[in-house]
Amino acid sequence: MKKLLLQLSVMLSIILLASSYSVAQKMISGNILDQDNFPVIGAAIYVKGTTIGTITDVDGNYSLSIPDDAKSIEVKYLGYTSQNISVIDGNYQNIILMEDINQLDEVVITGLASSVKRSNLANAVASIDARELTGVTSQPTM
Repeated sequence: MKKLLLQLSVMLSIILLASSYSVAQKMISGNILDQDNFPVIGAAIYVKGTTIGTITDVDGNYSLSIPDDAKSIEVKYLGYTSQNISVIDGNYQNIILMEDINQLDEVVITGLASSVKRSNLANAVASIDARELTGVTSQPTM
């Protein structure tokens, strides 16, 4: 009887394990480039509405296993407009990201001298409106 129960539990475990892997998936891959045809390193590619995703490598390449019922992927990278791409079965998706000059509206510049304590940094922070910088030129220091 114990042997039969053991066999049944092993069979049931195998069936459950196999059914969890039977969820249909497909693989998509591609390359993310900017408008100058340079690879975008670290761009986020994920299935829209899920947490399934990946990032591009140093050559802008990605590979992602997605569910069969996935309709689109979304590509995001800071400073570029996000793109929604329809998923085509097993297709190699090359994507060109365009710069979004309106996305970055604030720049933070910090500087520390050796005489400034790190704990005092909050007291040294100032905010400057972009209009105040019009006409300001910078000279390179050597």
